[in-house]
Order: sequence, then C-alpha cells, then structure tokens
Amino acid sequence: MDSTRSNRATAERPSYVASTVPNGVVTSANAYRPIKFGVMLTCLYVFVIVSRVLDVSPIWWLHLPMLLLLLLLLLTALRSQFGITFSSKIALYFAALTAWVVACWPLSQWRAASLGPVIEQVQAFAIFVIVVQMIRTAADWRRLAGTYAYAIFAAGLLAFYINRSVENGRLALANGSHADPNEFALAIVVGLPFWWYKANAATGAKKLLWLLCTVPLFMTLARTGSRSGLFALAALLFVTFLLGQGARKILIGIGTVVLVIAAGFFLPDYLKARYFTIFSPPEDAQLDIRGQNHLQSDISSSEGRKALLIQSIRMTFEHPLFGVGPGVFSFASWDERKASGRPAGLAQVTHNTYTQISSETGFPGLILFIVTLFLAIRYTLTDYRAAARADNVELAKKARYLLESFAGLSVGIFFLSIGYSHTLAVMFAFAVSLRNIAQESTVPSQAGSTPGVRAPSQAPALTPSARSRRSRPTYLGSRGRA
Repeated sequence: MDSTRSNRATAERPSYVASTVPNGVVTSANAYRPIKFGVMLTCLYVFVIVSRVLDVSPIWWLHLPMLLLLLLLLLTALRSQFGITFSSKIALYFAALTAWVVACWPLSQWRAASLGPVIEQVQAFAIFVIVVQMIRTAADWRRLAGTYAYAIFAAGLLAFYINRSVENGRLALANGSHADPNEFALAIVVGLPFWWYKANAATGAKKLLWLLCTVPLFMTLARTGSRSGLFALAALLFVTFLLGQGARKILIGIGTVVLVIAAGFFLPDYLKARYFTIFSPPEDAQLDIRGQNHLQSDISSSEGRKALLIQSIRMTFEHPLFGVGPGVFSFASWDERKASGRPAGLAQVTHNTYTQISSETGFPGLILFIVTLFLAIRYTLTDYRAAARADNVELAKKARYLLESFAGLSVGIFFLSIGYSHTLAVMFAFAVSLRNIAQESTVPSQAGSTPGVRAPSQAPALTPSARSRRSRPTYLGSRGRA
C-alpha cells in the first residue's frame, strides 16, 4: 500500500523535463509558466503608451515609460527565449525592416533629423519583442486586449477634460501624439474591436456595460473631425459586416445608421460640413466667417496632401535604394519645392505611411513593411479560419476582432505618417502572439496545466488509425476563459 501511495504521489507531481514545443524550441515546463510580473508590467506599459495619459499628467518629466521599457527589456533578456519570437516570419521581416531603417541613417540627407525616427523604430521593435515574449497564453492575450481597450477608453474620456480645440472645435488631447486629431481618431478606431471582444466574451449586465463604454469613444471619434478616421471606421465596419453572421449583420447595419443619424444631430455645423468635404466642397451658408475660413483651409489641406502624396512617390523613384533618410521627407520636400521656385509652405510629412517608408527608406524598406503588414493580416485570417473550422470559439473570437482592428489600421495609415510608431509594433505583436497560441493549442497537453508542453514519451503505442488521427492538426480549446 505504501508503495502504491508513493507511486500515486510521484505521478501527481508535475514533470519538469525538457520538452519540444511547436515552435521548435527545446525548453522546460518551468520556462513555459507565465511570468505574471512580466505580463502585468507589459500590460501597464501598453496602457501608458496607448492611452498617453502621462503626456497630460504633471509627472510627465519622470519619463516613466522609458523606465518601464528598460525594466521589461531586462526581464525579456533574463527569459532568453528569443527562438519563439524569431520563429515567426513576421518577426524576421520586422527585424529586417528595423535593420534597414538603421542602415539608411548614415546615408540620410540630414542625419541629425533621422536620429529620432531611427530610435523610435528600434524602440518599436523592442516593444514588439517584449510583447511576443511575455504574452504566451490565451489568458494573457485576453488581458493585453483588455488593457488596450481600457487605454483607448481612458484617452477618450481625457479628451473631454484635458483637451485642446483644433481648427474650430476639433477634439484632441492637450499634448503627445494624441494631440493630432487624425492620429487620435485612428487610435480609437483600432481600439474599438477590443471593446467588442470584451463584450462578446461577457454575459448579462457586463456585456451591456462594455458595449456602452464604446459610446464615448464614438463621440470622441466624431468630435475629432478626422476624415481619415472616418475612412478607417468605414473599413472596420465593412470587415466586421463581412465576418458577421445572420443577426450580427443586421445589428451592424442598424448600428451604422444610428451612428450617422446621431452625428447629424449632435455634431457642430462646422464638423458636419468638414466631413462632407470628402464628397464635394460644400458652400454652407450656416457657417460663420470663421467656420467658412476653416472649411476652405480643410479643402486646401486635402489638395495639399494630394500634392505631398505625388511628391513622395516621385521622391521614392528618385532615391529608390535608401530614400532620403528616416524622418527627412518633410525637409527634403521643402527644399525641393523651394529650389523649383514654387511656394515652399510648411515642412510637412507625407501623410501616408506607405509613401513615408518608401520615400525615406527606399523600395527595400517599403517591401519589408508591406510584407510584415501582409503577413500579420494573413496569419490572423488563417488562424481565424482554422479556429472556425475546428469549432474553437475562443480562438476564433480573438482572431476575428484582431482582423477588424487590422482593417481599420491598414486603411487609416494611408492618411497618416506613423511608420516608426509603437502602434504598428503592438499590432504585429498581437498577431504573432495569437499565432503562437494557435500553434500551441494544436499540441495535446499532457504535462499538467502547462500549455503547449508535451510530457515525456511514456504514452501507449498508437494504432495506425489512431496515429493517422493524431497526425492531423486540431485546434483544441484555449486555456482560460476569453
């Protein structure tokens, strides 16, 4: 009897032997236990950089985001499981893009001006590696998605209290990247699906509460007066409609109509007229002189952006290999306009991330960027389809809402220059983490509760038919409630 108890106790103890995980990395079960402190710190850091709350706080001078980043880099280095990160093609292409941006720096037309964007790109890649390293389970992915949702909600609420009025009533935060209404609008569009994900995973009153949390976000988005944000939202709703089924499509259609009607009632006349400039330049007699002047400025701005787009494309072909240098387009384009005898105006960015990358880092940079974005969307779509076929509801939810965010992002960046920003890095990391979770969920776990780790080979021999079934990949239910 004593020997039986001993054998039972031995069997119940978790085995911490080396195991081969789906990504081909040999590690131990201990290494796969989530580092709770690291996950918590990662969520805190993402909240800070997405919400930009410290940009409008009295302690902005403490540089807390940089301190958090350094601590996370230390934790990531101590974990030293970089094989998991770089087993993804997304990581390899994003690393190559970062290396190419750094390589373009010495050849920049103005190296001092390129230093800032180069540092931003390196920092963005560091954020990418941190998130992929730390977010390794379905539960941790859910926590980070919730953090992103809360961050956008905090920024939306702050805009009503700590804001600056841009161009006759457009809403934006007082400082930081969200001080640009267009970047602020895109951040809200990208964050909306994470609230829908939370609502979809909830039940009862909590589901209704999470949906109501999107109301102030839609109000803030409308008050930004961002036409690029409107295009991004249209792309988001279109993909959401495509991925919806049955009654969901009807709700999306009704919700869109309600949003349009509500905007017509509650938006100021100037913002309504500004949105209508997408279709034609209106002559709105209801606007005062100041509003009319701002509206004419908006129309001129649209024409100016078209000219910048054409100039950035031409500059790409003039400097096809290394571009003019990261972050240098605004200065190079100003010099070009002045040299040609045209009015130079202000030094402005491309207002298009794709041509920003191409004109500043050449065709190699553009190719690396497009491939990285394409792979992130493709892998997410593949995970969604595989999870849907396998009836893995939790994984399918994650992939579906991430796809919706990518839809808004990929359209929104056509009107903004955010090529070296953390926004892209975090979204790429979401896609890689989801792919790792999907791959680990295909491996039956026999080593206790440790996800993605197989026990030593002591299982009984399989019959040919069982071996055939075993060889086919299956998407098992994710651990943790999503």
